[in-house]
Amino acid sequence: MSQDQVSKDRFEIMERKLFWGITTPSAIVSIFFGSWLLVLNWDYFMAWWWMQAKLVLVGLLIVYHVYCWRYMMKLREDSKTKTHVFFRIFNEMPVFILVGVVILIVVKPSF
Repeated sequence: MSQDQVSKDRFEIMERKLFWGITTPSAIVSIFFGSWLLVLNWDYFMAWWWMQAKLVLVGLLIVYHVYCWRYMMKLREDSKTKTHVFFRIFNEMPVFILVGVVILIVVKPSF
């Protein structure tokens, strides 16, 4: 929603640091260690439906991360195809996915 160039430049620096300095390295490390744990215990984990559901949710988070990168590039080009309301809602989507992941891992429903 910012109109002045100083704010746009500041947000561009903030988004670059957040995306490339925090979220992408964290995602890579999490995927690496999660895959390692899954491979070491493949027969146990893949026998449960909650692990398969969790992996689907993790896949959705990876797709979300790619979409974040695409929107970041579009906003850098200053092509405003979406409204600020869309981005406010889009920003909250991973919270619901992560809550689902945590519930599946902690509760491990067996029905």
